[in-house]
Amino acid sequence: MLAEDPRTTAVLNSDIRDTTKIFESSAVRRLLRDDQPVGALFVSVLDCIPDDDDPWELVCRVCQQLPSGSYLVISQLASDDLELCRRITGFMQEITDNSWGRVRSIGEVNRFFEGLDVLEAPEPVEVSRWLPDSDLAPRQRSKEWIEYGGVARIG
Repeated sequence: MLAEDPRTTAVLNSDIRDTTKIFESSAVRRLLRDDQPVGALFVSVLDCIPDDDDPWELVCRVCQQLPSGSYLVISQLASDDLELCRRITGFMQEITDNSWGRVRSIGEVNRFFEGLDVLEAPEPVEVSRWLPDSDLAPRQRSKEWIEYGGVARIG
């Protein structure tokens, strides 16, 4: 469905960590122009990338390739309860044959936004609370771990 308008969308079957291959693809080159901002969405994907693959560097490489004025969207499982992080990460690694990343602390997720202009809040937030349309929207009830994220403008 996303590929229906090739003027605005590209769908690639690539490893997200191979940014060189992604940005050299004709589909992506066709969409990027120096004077037209775009959005890079890392929604519920960075927690799937192990620390050994340096997800912070991955985000940095993507930001460096985007035109000025583009936006970065990030959300990822996060908790400051280190024991809970360890348990959830262990479970996910067990069911994915150790190929999953991990739940990160709030501070570790905030590192993704370093040097960028974060929108609407002084820092990212639990995503169901970011710019809610109304008080009727469902909110995450658990505070032990959350889907945490935000939006930043790339200078």
